[in-house]
Amino acid sequence: MFVFMNKKDIIRFKKGLKVEFTELGWVVKFDQQKLPLNYASLIILDIFSKWKSIEEGTKLMAEKCTHKNDFFGVSSNFHELLKKGFFEIKDEAKNTFSFHGSKFDSFPVHVRMLNDKTRTLAFQKAIRAKVTPNDIVLDIGTGNGILAATAAMCGAKHVYAIEKTEFIEVARAVFKANGLENKITLIKGDSRELELPEKATVLVSEIIGNDAFDEGIIATFEDAKKRLLTPNAKLIPEFITIYLQAFEIPNAKYANTLVHRSNLNKWKNDYQVDFSAFLDYIDDKPVLLNINNVDLKKSTELSVPYKAIEVNFNENIDFQKLSEHQIEITKDGELNGIHVYFEAKLSEENTLSLAQNKISDDNHWGLKVFFLPKIREVKKGDQVSLSYALKKLKSEINLLS
Repeated sequence: MFVFMNKKDIIRFKKGLKVEFTELGWVVKFDQQKLPLNYASLIILDIFSKWKSIEEGTKLMAEKCTHKNDFFGVSSNFHELLKKGFFEIKDEAKNTFSFHGSKFDSFPVHVRMLNDKTRTLAFQKAIRAKVTPNDIVLDIGTGNGILAATAAMCGAKHVYAIEKTEFIEVARAVFKANGLENKITLIKGDSRELELPEKATVLVSEIIGNDAFDEGIIATFEDAKKRLLTPNAKLIPEFITIYLQAFEIPNAKYANTLVHRSNLNKWKNDYQVDFSAFLDYIDDKPVLLNINNVDLKKSTELSVPYKAIEVNFNENIDFQKLSEHQIEITKDGELNGIHVYFEAKLSEENTLSLAQNKISDDNHWGLKVFFLPKIREVKKGDQVSLSYALKKLKSEINLLS
């Protein structure tokens, strides 16, 4: 395992490296790993016998090669040696990571994801169903390393794990603690700006946001299919589908944000002033808020789910970003929110869902509800027209009637 894409990393050959004559001829040997000793490997041995940055070493390799083809050969050998664990990286002062905040380079996010047992076990189940000993696995957005580690543990030929935050150092330590450092190659950066030394046959990624596409999974998968994967590579997830559903959601939790009848009545009782004039100045544009699992489960369904968008990652992604829907009300009530949620098909018979009747108690995703500024009293059989749009990777709901 090695973070070879960071050109500033300082490396050298590990101690205990040996040159031996075998039935294959002269080879460079470390533990059970072997590589033929040739012109390319001699150049690399000479350069990295002492500590050097990858950037400096690459320049020296280019200088020592008289022809372009020679450099390609040396570079290929270099990546093979990196992959097989012949190098050690110079220890710098360890980064520490905050227990505060919500970014992907802080612990709270990863603690919440790992505590989402339903999500994590579902991804592990999909990996075990799809990964074989002949597979090269690519994990984009490895984070704490759980998906890459699972792929390595279930026998993948090799795993490449890409992470663009400094949390990559934590993943590195996790892999080492589990004896996986020679089975997983860590790469720091954005997958859309990187190259792999070989094409992957399996892609796994959980860059699925609260608003499923807002972490860039569509563009990431499309780029990977074009440059980083073999044709017909196996994908996890395979599909993501967005659904819309009308709800009556308990108002008490959101009284500090929305103007609704309970607020107006409360203010009149508290202050003896009538604020109902507020309603004349509020447009019909729904307000997006996140709610929690408990509140969603306490809410009343007022319609069946309606499919807004389906993305099949196995095909060229060409989906309609704007869709209009006639939602039929199935129960009398007060319509005050449209729940927008995703279902992700990870493998055959293995789907993650944020639907009200399927969501797990340990779910870590924020549940997105578009609240109506003006509550609607609805009857069974009523029709509510709305549009769903995906703008800049974020969902948007507008009422049409």
